[in-house]
Amino acid sequence: MRCLAKELVENDLWINEKGAEEEKLKKETQKRRKRAEQHELCRLPTNRGKWNGTCFRHAKQPYQKYKCSFGCGAFTRQYCVCDKSLMLCQECYAIHKGETIEL
Repeated sequence: MRCLAKELVENDLWINEKGAEEEKLKKETQKRRKRAEQHELCRLPTNRGKWNGTCFRHAKQPYQKYKCSFGCGAFTRQYCVCDKSLMLCQECYAIHKGETIEL
């Protein structure tokens, strides 16, 4: 009976499956972290609006402008690659990039 219990605890198959799951999770978090570390100011595509979580919404006007997400009041069509929902002007993009580098 003890031998069976010991074999169940020290099961190599279970350890390999658990290791594979941990490795997969580690790779996913590394991808997210790498994506979050990348910063690039990009323009919205023509006839596209704000990011809705999966894609840019369709806009009736070809070059719809939105207020800057940092609250400066400037209107812009630019967003940061790290978070596509952030509409940023040139000045606020510099602040955003500086804040994330410091962390």
